[in-house]
Amino acid sequence: MRRNELLTRNASLELHEGDVGERRVARLSHTTIAHLLGACRRSVTRVVRELRDRGLIQTGYGVVELLDLDGLAAVMGPDPFP
Repeated sequence: MRRNELLTRNASLELHEGDVGERRVARLSHTTIAHLLGACRRSVTRVVRELRDRGLIQTGYGVVELLDLDGLAAVMGPDPFP
């Protein structure tokens, strides 16, 4: 799987998770995300780190908080599920 495709799928998955109070949180481990995407955990971890470094998400143990929905949407592009 190409790196950009994995980045897009990962961001898409996180965007479609539900709200927790005022925060947008995905309660999924990197391993679970990898299984859902058909990717290896190492690749998911690398993409999550990149999204975190860009300030788009914040991570914790088994939790990904979405900080910048517009930024994630920009990463996904106009048609994330062709």
